[in-house]
Amino acid sequence: MRKDFVANASHELRTTTTMIRGFAETLVENSSLPEAQQKAFLVKIARNSIRLQALVDDLLSLSELEGSDAPINPTNNKLSDVVRGIDLYLGDKSYVDTEKLKLSLAEESDSFPLDAIKMAMAIGNLVDNAFK
Repeated sequence: MRKDFVANASHELRTTTTMIRGFAETLVENSSLPEAQQKAFLVKIARNSIRLQALVDDLLSLSELEGSDAPINPTNNKLSDVVRGIDLYLGDKSYVDTEKLKLSLAEESDSFPLDAIKMAMAIGNLVDNAFK
């Protein structure tokens, strides 16, 4: 499973970097391109750089979650508060359509022990991937 994951991640990274490089090289080598085409290439470079950053962020998050020797540190929290924090974090991402990100959370009457940081990372990663 790990081998398949590395192969898929490598393919995604290679595809994205190849697109960025191709458009950038075309812009550098061919200064006579019409302005509209230059702008279209720059937009594609920007979009692919965002995708590349998202892929790298996902890999780093997965590595941190998987390789962390840090123990789970449960503290009394309300899950609704953790999810609301995720909502704020995801709302700042350019590819997240905030019109589609609607949360209807019941307020828990009591808190319970959970590792809020690890829970936020796990739920945030799932929602983040759904938008990607």
